[in-house]
Amino acid sequence: MIDWIFFASENPSEELIYFADCWENFCLKLSKPTIYDSLISPHFLVNEIIIELNINEKDNSKHLDYFRDTANTQKAFYFLFTPELCALWDMLIKELQNPNRDILLKIANDIQSIFMQDNFLNYLEEKTKYFLFNKKDKNKIQKCAIVIIFEFIYRQFEIKTISTLCDKVFSSYNEVDYPDGKHFITSYPYKSIITDPKKYNQIVKKEVINLQLIDRFQRIFELLKQPQKTIYIVFYVKGLHLSQEETFENITFYNPLIKKKCNGLISDQELFHEANYEIGSNAIVKICCKDSLFGVNIAKKQVSNICDYLRLIYKTEANYEILSNEYLICDEKLNVVSTSIGNNTKPFFDLNIDIIRNNNKEDISGIYKRLYANISTSDSKTINDALHFYRKGIETNNQEEQLLNLWISLENLFSGVSIKFSKNGEDSTKFTKICDCLINHFIFRYFYSYGWSLYDKFNFYFTSVNVVNSRSISRIVLPDDACKKITNMIAPGKRISLFDFINLLRSYDTCTDNNVFNEELIKTVEFYKDNKKFINTINSIESNIKNELLMIYRQRNQIVHKASYDNSLLDYYISKLQFVVMVFLRDLIVNLPKEKSLNNFILNQYMKSEKIRSIIKNNAVNSPEELLNK
Repeated sequence: MIDWIFFASENPSEELIYFADCWENFCLKLSKPTIYDSLISPHFLVNEIIIELNINEKDNSKHLDYFRDTANTQKAFYFLFTPELCALWDMLIKELQNPNRDILLKIANDIQSIFMQDNFLNYLEEKTKYFLFNKKDKNKIQKCAIVIIFEFIYRQFEIKTISTLCDKVFSSYNEVDYPDGKHFITSYPYKSIITDPKKYNQIVKKEVINLQLIDRFQRIFELLKQPQKTIYIVFYVKGLHLSQEETFENITFYNPLIKKKCNGLISDQELFHEANYEIGSNAIVKICCKDSLFGVNIAKKQVSNICDYLRLIYKTEANYEILSNEYLICDEKLNVVSTSIGNNTKPFFDLNIDIIRNNNKEDISGIYKRLYANISTSDSKTINDALHFYRKGIETNNQEEQLLNLWISLENLFSGVSIKFSKNGEDSTKFTKICDCLINHFIFRYFYSYGWSLYDKFNFYFTSVNVVNSRSISRIVLPDDACKKITNMIAPGKRISLFDFINLLRSYDTCTDNNVFNEELIKTVEFYKDNKKFINTINSIESNIKNELLMIYRQRNQIVHKASYDNSLLDYYISKLQFVVMVFLRDLIVNLPKEKSLNNFILNQYMKSEKIRSIIKNNAVNSPEELLNK
């Protein structure tokens, strides 16, 4: 989190701070997406159109409708387009009305080519600077942030890297006393190439302390336009022991007990798990990339592909396992520049199931016992199969297998569902049935989860730690009495009233210097206080859910049919799908004992959501809060 107080003497503009808040908010939605979020950019849309036209010879009306509607909404980005790009986009919209495949593909390819040029980035940089340092327009600042983030994605930067980029570019600095002298500490991605470690403090300090805010902003685009670099990634492959070094193009398998490859290690980290080394080897992979984390993921896939080949010709009962969360990153001279070894990269979770955030927690063995007591054999098998494929999906390191297994888990759940929401003559495919059922479930869930998402953000902003200066920074600015009330309200073990919490925050004009949070607070209050706002938001969310499920299903089809697909956002869709399957399965398991059958559960979710929508639409209550509080 950026410590703007550190830059107080430079008087950072509200627009610049708002840009950084938008960046953080969008990256959070990309790294931890839900089915309710819909984040796209013009570049994303064009890529999807090109993929669709290249792999699908026949028209797909669902996809074309999505492309057509989205292309029209993307005209809101025209202020970031050159006149040539605006003209091409108008041609794209026109051609999507009655597509000629060859012409549409030519237009889309021409637009994509412009997006990938540095001239477009230069234009984007100047336009963004104008809105950050000269003109106040928060809506356009939001769009600048999302377009820049997507340009990073399409230039092969991992979302994890992008998420921390703004914090690093606008990071503070500090000098810390060590036994060997003062050390200059900063997260800023400095440009200087340091060949002598003894001169690090002097060189980096000279570069960083003279930076102005506009210089720091420009650094974002310098990183975006930087050329690819050669790096080496080293993994430990458990279960694979080769008697001699083997090289497959840019991958070498070797035994570091015999010969090491890396320079500059202060310990035997290259040995990884030395105790088990009699059944393992290292793999060192040469990669050209802009972002090291992106290079790590590419290297994992390449090592996995070679292991598939070795499994055929190298007889062993041991499983090959790439310990992909432990690796070394080396520069082109094989000097180690970073390592993941020793980091806890996989989180641990406790085994509690929350029932729609109402703080009622039940022993999980009790839930399990009741689950199978009063349901049919077919429903029992359905749930067991869904759980099996969910587990396979989240435990594999292969992205394609993750998405396919998670989708199979969904298909298993709905294979025995006999309810049809489609009318006579309407599309009634397997996907449509899944989509209709999930929309009803997640709309009903959204009535509650919308407010709780604000609570989660509040907790995130209430206390954050500045790594460089080792101190807490509160982004929440409330009077002492309000802080006491909230602290008491959210005390451990105490039942939290969502509406009391929201109303307390709203009783103050602004409760944080984070304008994105303030905007979310206002929207949340309006959602629960205003019937018309409630209905409009729900209608918008319904459209989002349909589109996001459609895009997930497209990824599934492209993987199944071995088509080319854009894997830049595959993790994003996997996370969305995992959210969908996890939430639906958990809600199903908790509620099935009283619902008696899967069909009843789905039908009741539909009835509940439609009932709430009808009551509020007809103004039978003064506000949604009145209904949801009952």
